[in-house]
Amino acid sequence: MRPTSPCILVAVLLAACGPVDTGSGSSAPSVDGGPVWSGGGAPDAPDAGTPAPPDAGNPPAPSACDGIVPSSNPDAISATVPHQGGDACWYLTTDEQGDIAAEAHSANGPPRWELWSPSGTTLGSRTARFDFFGQRSGFEGTHVESGSTFFARYANDGTELTRTLLGGSGCNGEAFLSAPGGAFVLGGCEKGPLTATFFDDSGRPSASKEIAPKRMSAAGLVDVKGAALVVVWPGNAVGASGNAAGRWFDASLSPATDWFSLPGNGDPPLLRPLAGGGAALQVGGTWVATIASGKSGWTAAPPWLASRSATDLAIVRQGRAYALIAKPGSSSPRNRLELFTPEGEHCGAGTFPGDGLSLGPDGTVIGSSGEGGCAIRWWPAVLR
Repeated sequence: MRPTSPCILVAVLLAACGPVDTGSGSSAPSVDGGPVWSGGGAPDAPDAGTPAPPDAGNPPAPSACDGIVPSSNPDAISATVPHQGGDACWYLTTDEQGDIAAEAHSANGPPRWELWSPSGTTLGSRTARFDFFGQRSGFEGTHVESGSTFFARYANDGTELTRTLLGGSGCNGEAFLSAPGGAFVLGGCEKGPLTATFFDDSGRPSASKEIAPKRMSAAGLVDVKGAALVVVWPGNAVGASGNAAGRWFDASLSPATDWFSLPGNGDPPLLRPLAGGGAALQVGGTWVATIASGKSGWTAAPPWLASRSATDLAIVRQGRAYALIAKPGSSSPRNRLELFTPEGEHCGAGTFPGDGLSLGPDGTVIGSSGEGGCAIRWWPAVLR
């Protein structure tokens, strides 16, 4: 995961952590300095002591949290993202095979992505923008070259496999997360319409349509059901009231709803997919709404989510859980993530060495620290 978008790494540490106590809320010791997991109860609950053994005749009922908190840690891998003084390393992710991608950028230069295998073997590097998304193997994202913006598909070593011009000089586009794979691009040319394009896992466009009369500030998402949500601001630009407006589109980019008003304050919204379909909406660092897949309107974010501002949200455990990761400005330590069921039951938390965390789509947790956040350590597929 990376910070709000416009969301790595070669010494093997010693041993994996031992089992955690998933019933008492206490933390398990970490043998290798890796994450310390706690399980059960409300967040930050005091240690209730060693629980009594279950009645052999009446085993405990299954819990939605069973198997969510890891019982051990994989060995961690470390590396340093190549960088110069003053560079920052903010965006860290993986593909679904666990290949690591980490960028370094200066105040004015484009990001330079470095790529590693899950075990820490250097694979390659390349220049691309921050909207860089992992696929089944390799990555997709946008890149500016000679004043033109391209969408490109890359192998896991950074080799460019395909590229599509996004309208030529004076035009632009930004890629957004597609939960089923591929990417969703919004953009257009100056004084032209806002255009949406689906790109599949191979990097080829599968559908493209004009979705608003002019190019404007917009964010998007494809949810786990394959429905695309577009949020634009200001809302009156598309005839909706309020500061922001949303609209759902189907797989052919035909509208599934009219434009409808959404909470907004002029800040770029953050959209994250929900496990059963639909999206969560964050504005100004606060989770303000959930939006049902393919339906007009919104509901207030549930209390367990709304109360955790300055966090990022990711689906883990094959859709059985969410991970909430603290971002800059959070009241929680930035090296901590919390685990919840899709219904909002708190299952536990993990505290990692480092100053900040990111999460890849394969369940790899990546910690960053040091100068510019460029010292990287990761735990392969620990939340797969």
